Amino acid sequence: PSIMTISSFYSYFSEKYSGKTFDLILCTDDDATGFMFRRGKELFPATPVVFCGLNNPDIMNARDAPPFTGVLEKIDMPGAVRLIQSLFPRTRNIALVSDLSPSGMSVISQARRDLAPFRDRFVFSDFFGLGGDELREKISRLPPDTAVLVLVYFQDDGGEFYSPKRTADLLRSAGPFPVFGLWSMMIEGGFLGGNVLIPREHGASAAKMAVRILRGESPADIPPAED
Repeated sequence: PSIMTISSFYSYFSEKYSGKTFDLILCTDDDATGFMFRRGKELFPATPVVFCGLNNPDIMNARDAPPFTGVLEKIDMPGAVRLIQSLFPRTRNIALVSDLSPSGMSVISQARRDLAPFRDRFVFSDFFGLGGDELREKISRLPPDTAVLVLVYFQDDGGEFYSPKRTADLLRSAGPFPVFGLWSMMIEGGFLGGNVLIPREHGASAAKMAVRILRGESPADIPPAED
């Protein structure tokens, strides 16, 4: 988000919750967590924050962050690639698809690290920040020994929302390529996969941390966990 967008959102929260207090704040994903770590102390002084769905651990280094803990979202990309290799042994090319949201950028960075050991076995091609029609057209040109691995694709280059089902349908319409995902809601939407993160369980882990804090434990005594 731009500085103006963050400023406007801060003003909205400041007006909406003026005079109100909370015992604890749960936030999900990189945007919400980053906002709370930058501006949370001003809005809700001394209120502890429990995050989940956080892909970028650097956010935790914010200088003025409120008391916090939470669950880092560590998706298993090597496991997904090994699954592709097992189910489709003739695969030589893997297309990586992502949007350029803050979460998408974090997962792209993770892909650069986690998939490096596989670069002598596969050719990886990046399809990042594309609109739906352009993405389908580019995927349709790929060779037949290709599998598609979707990192994060919940919005196109114009900000239009793409549900997992819509993304799966779009990519399947591009050609007869197996399309893999990294979260359970992607499987429910029509992707292939087995090494996936289950958001319901991920959120439940964060909720258990929240209950511990509400019962009197300090967030500083509950180290952030990696799912």
